[in-house]
Amino acid sequence: FSDLAMEDKFPELEELQDCSILKMKKRNLAVINRDIQSCIVANLRNNSQQFKTLKSCFQIARQIGIHVDEDDPECCAGQQLAQNVMKEIDRVKSTSSVKNEMLPLQGKDLWHEWSQHNKEKHRHLNKGDRTYDDYTVEMEHKKDKIRLIQLKKSDPPTTVMKMFMSYLLQHKGLIRDYFLQWLKFLLDERSQQTLPPLLSSYEQLKRNIQKSSEETSDCITEDEEALRKRLAEIKLELNAASLGLEHFFRELSQMYESVMEVPNEVTQDLESKVSCLPALAAELLVAGYPLELMDGDASHVPMTWVKAVLDELQKLLKVAHLFVVSVLGIQSSGKSTLLNTMFGIRFAVSAGRCTRGAFIQLLKMHKGSGPSDYLLVVDTEGLRAPELDSQKMLRHDNEMAAFVIGLANTTIINIKGETPSDIQDILQTSVHAFIRMKKIELNPSCQFVHQNVASVIADTKLKQGKTNLVENLDEMVKYAANQQQVQMKYTVFDQVVSFNVEKDVWYFPSLWKGSPPMVPVNPGYSESSKELKAALIRLTAEKKPKFTIQDFKSQMDKLWVAVLDENFVFSFKNMLEMTVYSELDSKLCQWSHALRTEILKLQTTLENRVYSCDLKDLDTVKTIAIKELKQKVNTLQDDLLQKLVNFCDTSEHADIMINWKAETERSLKYWCQKHQDQTEEYCSTLVHNRRDRESLDKLRTNIYQKIQGPVRHLATMLKGQDMNEEALRKAFNKMWADQKATMKFKQNLVNTVISMEKSIEHTLLEIFGREYESMVTKRMCECDFKSGPKSVNFIEHHITIPKGWWNRFKKAFGSLSETLERYRPAVEQATEVFLEVAEYHLNAVCENARDFNDTLSYQALINVVTEVNSFNETQETFYFTEEYKIDLCIVVGRMALTRFVEMIKKNDPYTILENLREPSYIKFKNQVLKRRMEFRVANSLSFRLREPIKMSVIDCLVPLLKDEVTLHDDRFQSKHCLLYNIMLDLKEKADFKCYSLHLTNVEQSMRNWIQEYTMQYCTAKEDGQTQTRLQVLASSELKKKIKLLTSAAKNVVTADLESLKDWIIRFQHNLASSFHLNLDELLEDTDEDEIEEEDEEDEGENEPDFEYFVDEFIKEIEREGEKLASSFIHLRTQMGKWKKQPHAILANDMIGCCKQCPFCKTKCEHINPDHPGDHRVSIHRPKCLGGYRWVSTEIIVLDLCTESVESDNSFRAKETDGEFVPYKKYRDIYKDWLIVPNSSRYDSSYWKCFVAQYTDEIVKYFGNKNPPPGSVGDRTIREWKKLEWEKVKEELKESFNL
Repeated sequence: FSDLAMEDKFPELEELQDCSILKMKKRNLAVINRDIQSCIVANLRNNSQQFKTLKSCFQIARQIGIHVDEDDPECCAGQQLAQNVMKEIDRVKSTSSVKNEMLPLQGKDLWHEWSQHNKEKHRHLNKGDRTYDDYTVEMEHKKDKIRLIQLKKSDPPTTVMKMFMSYLLQHKGLIRDYFLQWLKFLLDERSQQTLPPLLSSYEQLKRNIQKSSEETSDCITEDEEALRKRLAEIKLELNAASLGLEHFFRELSQMYESVMEVPNEVTQDLESKVSCLPALAAELLVAGYPLELMDGDASHVPMTWVKAVLDELQKLLKVAHLFVVSVLGIQSSGKSTLLNTMFGIRFAVSAGRCTRGAFIQLLKMHKGSGPSDYLLVVDTEGLRAPELDSQKMLRHDNEMAAFVIGLANTTIINIKGETPSDIQDILQTSVHAFIRMKKIELNPSCQFVHQNVASVIADTKLKQGKTNLVENLDEMVKYAANQQQVQMKYTVFDQVVSFNVEKDVWYFPSLWKGSPPMVPVNPGYSESSKELKAALIRLTAEKKPKFTIQDFKSQMDKLWVAVLDENFVFSFKNMLEMTVYSELDSKLCQWSHALRTEILKLQTTLENRVYSCDLKDLDTVKTIAIKELKQKVNTLQDDLLQKLVNFCDTSEHADIMINWKAETERSLKYWCQKHQDQTEEYCSTLVHNRRDRESLDKLRTNIYQKIQGPVRHLATMLKGQDMNEEALRKAFNKMWADQKATMKFKQNLVNTVISMEKSIEHTLLEIFGREYESMVTKRMCECDFKSGPKSVNFIEHHITIPKGWWNRFKKAFGSLSETLERYRPAVEQATEVFLEVAEYHLNAVCENARDFNDTLSYQALINVVTEVNSFNETQETFYFTEEYKIDLCIVVGRMALTRFVEMIKKNDPYTILENLREPSYIKFKNQVLKRRMEFRVANSLSFRLREPIKMSVIDCLVPLLKDEVTLHDDRFQSKHCLLYNIMLDLKEKADFKCYSLHLTNVEQSMRNWIQEYTMQYCTAKEDGQTQTRLQVLASSELKKKIKLLTSAAKNVVTADLESLKDWIIRFQHNLASSFHLNLDELLEDTDEDEIEEEDEEDEGENEPDFEYFVDEFIKEIEREGEKLASSFIHLRTQMGKWKKQPHAILANDMIGCCKQCPFCKTKCEHINPDHPGDHRVSIHRPKCLGGYRWVSTEIIVLDLCTESVESDNSFRAKETDGEFVPYKKYRDIYKDWLIVPNSSRYDSSYWKCFVAQYTDEIVKYFGNKNPPPGSVGDRTIREWKKLEWEKVKEELKESFNL
């Protein structure tokens, strides 16, 4: 040790075991180095020496006074929190299931699936036959469904996420920092244990597949297929097993997005927890933690989350200006290492794909270093990752590159070595995409960094390479500008991405000075990094404009939407591939046009044959035409496929074109098959329409016969009403709609219009090809196709100016906008001409066509495109761009849709039918006026007969109901039988109130029971019947009365009558014996002169039509009968108002004598009220039910009458004037009553049970007292309670001799 402060520690150090002490004082560096090396070698050779871990050195460090961070309380607290999280993670045994169980929201079936649906919403790659609006709505629905699933999984969050959120929100400062660092360390340590076996298996499988492919190069064997399948499975396992800190924050972002995008389903508790997450992320971003901008696994930006974080960042930093620096490069080219070296940050570094997606980190600038307050660094994942399949890699890399270059003020293009071929391809694609994103104002710049270029004179030696790079990029920009027809705006690479070949190309030596790992860092690398950093700092002062946080958010949002909308450029590796594909796609459009032309000829021939043949030959013509169609299409297909082969084989880029040859061949076959299917369907439609129109031709000549019946029927319904013109029209319209519904035609205008919209959309895509598919899609989504603009609004991108003319105008007018404004009158005039030509073609097409098919929309649009192309060929000063053609075609498509609808309506069977409406209405109106009086009289007569019919039916019902009840129910066989059933019913009801009436007023109780039973019997339904017995009887009688009336009406018609009054008088006379009718008032109201005044033009039209009148009267009287029958539902409630009531008659017959026993109040059982002889009762009751009590104690009397009359007891009553009389002399008082003594105690067991059950109620009712406990009366009641109901019931039945 050279530090004098350590000398005091030497004695302590020397006491430590397994430590080597080297004293460096007064020794030179060479000797010290030699001694250290010797010591290390000696220890390594000593096998007995145990190697120490860093953790085991903590105690040594503490003893010698070195500060150990793990001793800090904040560090310990953070470590403990991280260990808590890891313990919960370790509960999941399967490493591949950790994410699914602990972090479920970011899985493939949720966040990844949502990302794909969102991209599909913008790109419409799998739209099929659906319209843009329908497909967009479908994608939104799928996205909402996924968000709802995420929301349900978030409420409540998983245990791990609940702990993670609470730790971040509850702890601030050092504890939170230590927690995140410890969690990162522990997660990395876990990955080091779980990932190596999977990586080893992955590499081994790749080698096996490569070996298998070399051995069987011709085809893929089953073994190789199994290996590939297993390789895909391991890739999924690797992705599932890899778990880092970024996955936790990704889960927070998905939780936040699901809550924000499905607000109606969120609980208040979850919303309160999640709403503070963006502020937390913003705090961490300010504290130096990276924020995931793009999810590399899903290749998508969680825009709702990122924008929310930026909003919170705005609140923290107020008005802050940002300078955005991004890095782009091939995988393992040292991007993150470069950023870490320059800015002292800690992006993840390692060999391979360590960074996934894009991360941003915020760095505060020193005051005075420039106008920017903060440097926003964007680190991205490596491009051309070998673990991704080629097509997915292309799109992923191109999207990533375009996004980060467009997002940054300057982008570091990191190149490993001298050759920038791969990154150059990506730059070509990105710049082409920028040129296509015309509506976004981008101002990116780039710095090329060549790493591992060791030569000190690299700048001089690689000068030619730099020149070639610039030339290639400039050529690429010229080509892209020509393709997008903006060549007057972009001619060199620097106009798209700011770049100075002299200043913006850097050469870095290797990071390591030698071969890793046991080599030092190259100082030259650090010096180059420092120089590049200084250049970037200078750029922050030079480059304008500067981003505010809101500017950055807005730019990011617009740029990401543009990236999502782009579905062409990102699919290609470089500009050459794109050029070759465009050539092939252009040829495909030409061949498609030729195919369309031939199909149109076939359809025209087919249409002529269908409409010129006899109706009976339609099926034969259709069969022959379809057969010829198939032969012709097969010939056309073979010809087109041969043209494709010739074109691909003779192309100078045949080796590239082979990539899409098979796809183009499938497209040609698809088009041929599609046109064949459409033409076959068109043929079927023609045949159906021909038959429909034949039916319409017949309808034209027989319209009145076709609808006369419905018109008369509706007129009959309305003739009794004084209706105004509006009401008549409304009634007729309803009738007409009903009649129209009975006439079924195949053609459906709504479906046809939808088919037209789809056809125009598909035609636009077919005409402009895949290169402009995204533009067509975007324009169609932006424009309301049904009510869009009627002309083309001139914008900057609608025309392009040749270079020579552009140079002249530039000198004359200066800016591009002023130059283009000079062209506005010419553009508008040409547009008017194009639209006039399009309208002329549409008129010609619609004039000759009878039905719609896809070829019509193709003709309408291809004609206008041809006109614009012809215009461009004759012009020298300016040309119309493809964007203009698309906008013009959308306007023409809207015009065509309107004209096609008019054409379909003109030939539509329903339209033709509608033309017959007004003549039918006139006929209808005349018939209503003619029949109004006749119907009114028939209606009035039937109404006046309603009450007599009802009274007649009721008079017949009373004896019928009484007979029904007595004959069909054995309860009414005798008075004893009736009483027996009443007493059983009282027992079942178990209600003392019902008993109390029976005790005091037996007659009323019986009448109530008979009335209730009669009502129940009348309202009950027989098995299989839907009506009650009362309704059945009433309906039967009603039918007889209605039949009598209709028969009488028909008989009157046979007489020689002159007026309706005569008919009514005779009708009344014929029914005098059956009904009491008074129709004098009706005769006074019947004024037939009114009919003659209604229509004086047609004499004879107003003469009474007795046959029609009688028919109407019969309908009305039957209708009245139906009303009466329906009113019989309420007969039960109306029975009380009848003059005679069936239950009252039945009660009078059954109740008989109503005298009651003077002691127990039991009713006399004689059926005859005026019977001779004494009153008597078979079953007497305990006298307490007659209100008797013992005088001295007021206790109820439980003796029976039959017992008392043979006892020595006495009684007193009102009839004895309060004097006591022996029971044996009761006949002296009640001379007409005979109470036979009875020694049996079982014939009154029914009432004994009653008294035992309701003792308290009886005492309360009569105002008496209960027997005291233990008394004879009390014991008697307890004995009565023991009586069994079944025995009591049987004894009761025997007592009544039943």
